[in-house]
Amino acid sequence: MGWPGGTGGPLELVGRARDLLTRAGGEPVVLDEAAMHATVDDARTITAISADTHALRSVSATPRVLPFPECPWAAPNVRMLVGHHVRGFRTDVQQTLTELDCRTHLNDMLRCLSEVPVLALRLQALDPEGRR
Repeated sequence: MGWPGGTGGPLELVGRARDLLTRAGGEPVVLDEAAMHATVDDARTITAISADTHALRSVSATPRVLPFPECPWAAPNVRMLVGHHVRGFRTDVQQTLTELDCRTHLNDMLRCLSEVPVLALRLQALDPEGRR
């Protein structure tokens, strides 16, 4: 999570979810993997958290390893959340992405965006080198 180049603009977020199976010999096998990239309103101008701040500007999902043939159908549907305020994502994601519109791991990543307002305020309090 951060501002590219340390200069204002929308906050960029990147996430990845992965399920691994470790075989008896210790070799890992990826069962399920997806990545997400999102941008949220410029949080540097926000000094308090409210329901009206931190709107999702853009989001994309990239399926990498999928366990079922219908799994790729969910990735384009994440765009249905653009414009929603991330603070409400704990419920908005479940209400917006349902049935074949979603995937469990992708929804989990998206719901985590509800913590962005708190993290953005903390990031804003740090200097460019990450110290107080």
